[in-house]
Amino acid sequence: MTEPIQDQGVYAAGELWATLRSDPAFLELMRLARVVNSLTLAYPPILLTLADQSPRARRERFAAMLYAAALLHEGLHTAQSLGQHFRDMPQYKAGFGAILSDPAVRAFRSNVLDGIRDQLVFHFDRKSLSKGLHAFPTGEVLIATSTDFRQGETYFDLADEALLGALFGDAPTPEAYLDRVGKFLGDVTALFNRFMRASHSLIPTALGTMGCYVKPFQRPDSIPDDAG
Repeated sequence: MTEPIQDQGVYAAGELWATLRSDPAFLELMRLARVVNSLTLAYPPILLTLADQSPRARRERFAAMLYAAALLHEGLHTAQSLGQHFRDMPQYKAGFGAILSDPAVRAFRSNVLDGIRDQLVFHFDRKSLSKGLHAFPTGEVLIATSTDFRQGETYFDLADEALLGALFGDAPTPEAYLDRVGKFLGDVTALFNRFMRASHSLIPTALGTMGCYVKPFQRPDSIPDDAG
């Protein structure tokens, strides 16, 4: 009979915790961990096969992509603050050091991610959405799709298309517009993967240098009854 997989936990001993929780470097590491935990929500929709073009799949895929883009904007700021504590570690140099010094990433941050974060994801800016709506030519326009228009089964296509119109609607031709949208989706996915790899490389190693250790994870329901 196959033994169940034993989860592992990273722990800080009680005598270390009193000082660790006040360590500025540890605080910055936990800020990064919060970004990583939030970005993890985007994994399943982003990995959905493109063959699934149902309203739900298209809605969740696009929402995850935009959510990830906005969080990456915040995450890159967090990564910069880590430099003062971890810049000499190989994991930081190979991960975030390389990402933050990449000219393509710098351009993507300033030209695209800034606007997404400030106007289109965490703030639903009227002016930007109006600009996007006016980027559509005259004629019939799809507003929403659904199998039966029940809650959770409807995708309001136009709301997302307007966001893309606000970002890329100044393209000279429909082909150029689609090229820009495709590049945006590819750039978000690539940066998402680089950011997550850099985070999962740095965080465990940094915790180890701070005195944390790995041991089998003890779930709350396995704590002895007389534990006090």
